[in-house]
Amino acid sequence: MTRALLAGLLGWALLACSGTAMAAPSGEQLESDARQRLSVHPDDEAARFDLARALSWQQRWDEAQPIYDELLARAPDNTDYLLGMAQVWRGRGQPRAALPLLGRARALAPAYQDVWRAEISALLETGDPALRDQARTLRERARHAFAQSGWLFPALDKPAAEVALGRLARAGLTGARRTVVELSGSHDALNGGRGDWQVVQLALEQHLGERRLVYGSVEHGRRFGLRDDFAQLGGLVPLAPLTTLQIEGAFSPTHRVRPSNRLLVQLQHALPRGWEIGAGARIARYDSGSSYQANMGSNTIGASNGLATRCSWERPRARVRPSRTACNGPTTAPTATGWA
Repeated sequence: MTRALLAGLLGWALLACSGTAMAAPSGEQLESDARQRLSVHPDDEAARFDLARALSWQQRWDEAQPIYDELLARAPDNTDYLLGMAQVWRGRGQPRAALPLLGRARALAPAYQDVWRAEISALLETGDPALRDQARTLRERARHAFAQSGWLFPALDKPAAEVALGRLARAGLTGARRTVVELSGSHDALNGGRGDWQVVQLALEQHLGERRLVYGSVEHGRRFGLRDDFAQLGGLVPLAPLTTLQIEGAFSPTHRVRPSNRLLVQLQHALPRGWEIGAGARIARYDSGSSYQANMGSNTIGASNGLATRCSWERPRARVRPSRTACNGPTTAPTATGWA
């Protein structure tokens, strides 16, 4: 049913942007060509790079990663190799591991726009509110540096209701009973034969009263030449006068780039003098493994500034990697403990 709804509501947008993507070679074609070249010239580094790219496009991360390791051992400052390895980590559901590679690539090649786009996307994929703010700042820098290019990121361009704790704020409006419908789309042009990124999304919010909200969305996208459908459904409900619970589930019937399923649970409690505390957990399952994240923190929101501290843990597969982030001082927007 999700796919039928996508086809009916979003087909017109896909027709408008499908021409460019069709021009890019498929992962299978590129893989076949690269292997043929390597059979003649085993030391052909360009062919080996094409093979790594082709495997990544097909989500064969375990095969692509050792090739990128070998390429980076030979040329650690090659920005294409750094970007490629970062995309492997993103594809495996570990965007934090991609960030040092992307930061280094951007420092080496500040005019490489694909690196900027990948770094912004990876920051958003972590689900960390502090890194989301970094993504917004980086996007503004990119807009100034590359004014001729489009820098649309639905996760940044959506209204606050599309962000987890933005929903909490809007649901808290007393007596608010309304329906919000939003149709959005983005098109990112990538070079190097990677295939353009196109995403079209239809979102719906139904406000049922004070701190009561049901929301959902369906999305159709194309990344690295791979089509993906994605749907999510969630809601907010008050557990007590000052405590709100958010539950969100999502799934992808195709899960070529998106997780096959994802579950988020978030609890927020209001304290005196404008303080709030919150805690939550999220699990996402990919073909290559699972990603587990926990987030907890506190914040206070004034008219135009905020103070926040947060601590998060990420567990990609069997490894646990703790991290702490803190924000002290004025900010341009309220901060909170949640995921985009």
